[in-house]
Amino acid sequence: MAKMTRAEVRETVGKWAALSFRIRKLEDAKGKAVKTFNDAHGAELAAIDEAHDPKIFALTSERAVLERQVIAWLEEYRKPVTIDAGGATAANVEKAGNRVLPPQRFFDYCKEKNGQFWECVTIAIGRADAFLGKQAVTELSDKPTKIEASLTLSK
Repeated sequence: MAKMTRAEVRETVGKWAALSFRIRKLEDAKGKAVKTFNDAHGAELAAIDEAHDPKIFALTSERAVLERQVIAWLEEYRKPVTIDAGGATAANVEKAGNRVLPPQRFFDYCKEKNGQFWECVTIAIGRADAFLGKQAVTELSDKPTKIEASLTLSK
């Protein structure tokens, strides 16, 4: 992307805002049209909901019971398994988590404790708070900052 000057950014932000306001206006008009339609045909729409919603609700409830039963079985089984039936698959899949290197093992393994060694070491703030106290950890800590870009409407 070509570099923009501050003036070009200002102009682009203005265009973005103008488009956003046009979109908002169109969405509002759409909402009013839907409301008007709903007001005019609300009884007919309610009749459709009345005819279908109870059946959908009953089936959804039954499906939720079946899902809870299958998930409970899979959680209890606790081994990798795949069961295919009627267009659906239930599975326990073994997924490797993130690697974990216990600090003591790392310290014991490293012969030299130079700058590169210390760059590898981080401290879990929550655990350090519990161990040393929050105030001590706050005093010892660095708190880096970063700039996050955002674009929002001001009106």
